[in-house]
Amino acid sequence: MTIATLAAVLVVPGTVVLGNLLSARGAPDSAAHAPPVGVTSRMLTEFVRPQDPRVLPRLLEDGSSFRAIALNGVGDVLGTTRKSDRSGVVGGPQGVWLASWENSAVLRKIKGGAEDPSLWTMAAGDRISVWSEGVGLEGRRLECVEDGSTSPSRTLDDRWESRERFFADRDVVVWTRNDKRRLAMARSCSGTQRTLPAQGQLKALSYPYAYLRQGTKLTRIHLESGKVSPLPAQPSARDAARGFVMAAGDDVVAWAAGSTLTVLHLRTQANRWTPLMPQATDDLYIGSLTVGDRLLVYTATHSHRDEAVSLVYDLRTGRQITVPDEVMAAGDRLLWRDGDTYRLARVPG
Repeated sequence: MTIATLAAVLVVPGTVVLGNLLSARGAPDSAAHAPPVGVTSRMLTEFVRPQDPRVLPRLLEDGSSFRAIALNGVGDVLGTTRKSDRSGVVGGPQGVWLASWENSAVLRKIKGGAEDPSLWTMAAGDRISVWSEGVGLEGRRLECVEDGSTSPSRTLDDRWESRERFFADRDVVVWTRNDKRRLAMARSCSGTQRTLPAQGQLKALSYPYAYLRQGTKLTRIHLESGKVSPLPAQPSARDAARGFVMAAGDDVVAWAAGSTLTVLHLRTQANRWTPLMPQATDDLYIGSLTVGDRLLVYTATHSHRDEAVSLVYDLRTGRQITVPDEVMAAGDRLLWRDGDTYRLARVPG
């Protein structure tokens, strides 16, 4: 794979700036100053606007690398940093960082601190960022901050179960309470919380619906009315017994189980199956699904090394390609790793 050359970095309090990508106004400079385009960028050309790609730094001055974990539909990227040793083995996540579409060349530190295994998952809604952090030896809590706020983060739940996923969409955050029998929902970081009965494990969110899995059964719950309904297609018992990840959009629900990706279009109730890459069934890789307005992405990330491979699926045409890097979709935005940088672009309708 071609490794892009990273521009020199300038460190300022609370931020890491990709120095030669900043103009006098602090916005990304012209593409002429961007690092060379690598293999993954060339492979994704057909899906994104060629004039759009913005460059996010990955390498920090202390030798750690930024790892994107969540992307929202307006192009905000939420993530953490991790260090690698000489053999390429990646250490634990450390800190919470945010880059925006308007100023993608700047990584802003939201939270510092020591390595924290609770930072394995995060959620980015429209202008809200949610993450988990450890408290002492056993405790975990969910923290939320609104973009641009100078106030400390707000605790949504001080007894979060560290193996459960949480999600954000628009200004809504949804998670499972520690009793595992109710969902909790909050609007923004400071809004009033509500609870709803939950039968199953929270797997995905596309407001106003949250998606749950109970054994081989998939349901969705309307967050405002509380009405629960089964999905028109269900995974097989064999698929449900395998590693299972799920994602949802306005009119699509998808799940990956074993070596198969299933894409269900809710309006037409048509579903498609497509094979996944070999890494999907490799125990050393962790699978994830993200869905945007047009593109759906399955990514398999190595659990100990800075390696990933992704399947990019066009929801309109069914076309798919496999690229040798991590990729993430949300709304009309697409984020992908390209050598020692990330690229962020819009996907035309």
